[in-house]
Amino acid sequence: MEGKKRQVVLCYYKDSLTDWTIRNVWSQLLTSASAYRSEDNVSYHKLAFPINTSIKWDGNDMNTNDEELYSYEDIHSASTVSSLSYNSVTTTLDFDSTITVLQIDELLFIGRTYGKEIYAENVGLIFKERDELSFNGVGQVSSGTEYKMTAVDFGPR
Repeated sequence: MEGKKRQVVLCYYKDSLTDWTIRNVWSQLLTSASAYRSEDNVSYHKLAFPINTSIKWDGNDMNTNDEELYSYEDIHSASTVSSLSYNSVTTTLDFDSTITVLQIDELLFIGRTYGKEIYAENVGLIFKERDELSFNGVGQVSSGTEYKMTAVDFGPR
């Protein structure tokens, strides 16, 4: 994929005490067969085309992480995302057509790994969730990470 044009994605962060600051700089590449995004210098195979419920692909085919077979769950579904933005104001965004990519849903005695992303037509990524939890001997969470990103707004409408 050398020599192909990429888009740059600037990810901003704000808490109640600071101004908006850049948290991450990602890049993305769209081809006729797939969509890739580089997050923190790791490339992920985010989408595969054509979009249908029978397709599966390795989201880690361009990095050294273990294989994760991604699949589509909801295609062209209406979706609402709500998020708590700064100053405790809840933002709600409605989208007519979204797709959900299930990245991993693995529950074992020793832990749980779960990941999914939701993309809206003509907008892009509107929701991202990734949980990697370890359990102690009695099934309680002993350590791990629960991570969610939710769109609070998007460009011109």
